[in-house]
Amino acid sequence: MKKTLTALALSLSLASPLAFAVPTAQQVEQSMTQGNWQQADSQLSEVLSAHPKNAHAHYLYAQVLDREGRYPERLMEIRGTPYPPANTTPPTDTTPREEV
Repeated sequence: MKKTLTALALSLSLASPLAFAVPTAQQVEQSMTQGNWQQADSQLSEVLSAHPKNAHAHYLYAQVLDREGRYPERLMEIRGTPYPPANTTPPTDTTPREEV
């Protein structure tokens, strides 16, 4: 019994890192090739959470956002600036203008 529990614990400890692995570029590109944009979006969200400076993931994510029709978010992704949450209003320019 003790050996079985030890073997089970060892197998779980070896398998657990695989359960938390982020999708590979090949997996994401396969989802995109198959036209599964929602899955690609989800996969890229995972990748970007784990690796926020991954330029290739940002590039792929901009393509997915374009295909999903999320153009403002796509533009922000291309520019490298975070898209503001939907419940915020954009800042207004309060700089006084000089009349000519």
